[in-house]
Amino acid sequence: MVSESQARPNLVKEKRYGSPSTRVLVLSILGLLVCQLFSPVAWYVGHQELKAIRSGRSPGSDEWIAKVGMILGIVGTILLIAGLIVTGFLLYHWEAVLQMFTTYLSRLRVP
Repeated sequence: MVSESQARPNLVKEKRYGSPSTRVLVLSILGLLVCQLFSPVAWYVGHQELKAIRSGRSPGSDEWIAKVGMILGIVGTILLIAGLIVTGFLLYHWEAVLQMFTTYLSRLRVP
């Protein structure tokens, strides 16, 4: 009786811990929920994975996972940029924002 490794000698057993498309999806979800700095990375890696799928280097069955991960990466990147703009605005106008906040709090107090 011939074992499976002898029947197919050129098959190398390697451990795979998910496809690159799955990693893109995980990165994009982490970018939305935990740290938005993962989002641009997910966008870039997702774009690279889609290029690999279209050129035939990656399995085509993972294309929709890579697309979803890339789109979530784009959304997370947009949220990151918006957050940086708002933070920059608040830091630039810190005194005016602090003054409005203290005025609001002083009106809430009952004499």
